[in-house]
This record gives sequence, structure tokens and C-alpha cells, in this order.
Amino acid sequence: LRLPTNGIVIRPPESMTSIIGLADPSLSVLMASAQNHHQHTLSQKELAIFVESAQSLLSSLPTTIGEDMDILRRLSADDSSDESSSPSDFVIVDTTSAVRFRLAFK
Repeated sequence: LRLPTNGIVIRPPESMTSIIGLADPSLSVLMASAQNHHQHTLSQKELAIFVESAQSLLSSLPTTIGEDMDILRRLSADDSSDESSSPSDFVIVDTTSAVRFRLAFK
């Protein structure tokens, strides 16, 4: 579960996921609940599995964060260089979205 503060709750209990989209509780209450969950509920083995999975995902991605940022800069320059619309504009928008999505995992 990814929180608005970019914090992550590993294997959140239903008590946390059932309140998604509701006005209450406040973000601070949710963060405290996440901290308590991580400190008192998850085993070292579960945390190790999470870390291993995250490292595996990151190592499977074809580029680094820096390379993705360079790609986005080039795409932005390509996109702003011409005011006319063409089919390649859609490729630029799609590629930009894909790279931003990939960056979210990094």
C-alpha cells in the first residue's frame, strides 16, 4: 500500500486497506498505524522477502534513474521543438508516460 507521503505499507492488514478512499482517519493516524504494523507485525523474514523482491524488480528494469531522466529530457525537447501535430507526437506522449511509470518503481 503506497501512502500519499510516498511511504509504503508492506502487506497491509484489512483494517488499513478497508479505509482507502474514506475521509477518516487522518494521514498522521494512517502513518502511525503503518509504523506500528511494520514494527510489531512483520517478521524479519517477510521484510527480507520484500527487499529481495524489490531488488529483483529494480535489477530487471532496462535503465537507471539517470538514464530515464535523460530520456525524459530528450523527449521533452523533441515534443517542444515543433508546434504542428503529427502521429509521432502520440509516440512521444506514450513513451513519456511509460518512462514516468517505470520511474515510479525506482
